[in-house]
Amino acid sequence: MRRLPRYLKPHFWDVDISRLDCGRHGRFIIERLLECGDDPALAWLMERFPRARIVQALKKSRQLTPRSAGFWSLILGVNRKEILCLTKSFQAARKKFWAA
Repeated sequence: MRRLPRYLKPHFWDVDISRLDCGRHGRFIIERLLECGDDPALAWLMERFPRARIVQALKKSRQLTPRSAGFWSLILGVNRKEILCLTKSFQAARKKFWAA
């Protein structure tokens, strides 16, 4: 099991960090750190995971906010049209589900 460093614990407040495995839970870890990681967490992420895996997680994420997804699309050079959470149909469904 490839465990996360202890300094990442604040980013995973809702799960037992000792049970997270970089191989099995990679997409969850990537999404969480792209959404709310600080500089040390993002440096670890970029060092630990191949760019292709980070891009794949970005494209398929349903967890990222549109703001974070838009930011990472610019940083990683990914076309916004390829990112699920930025598509109009996904945003319409999210808006419908979370309508006040």
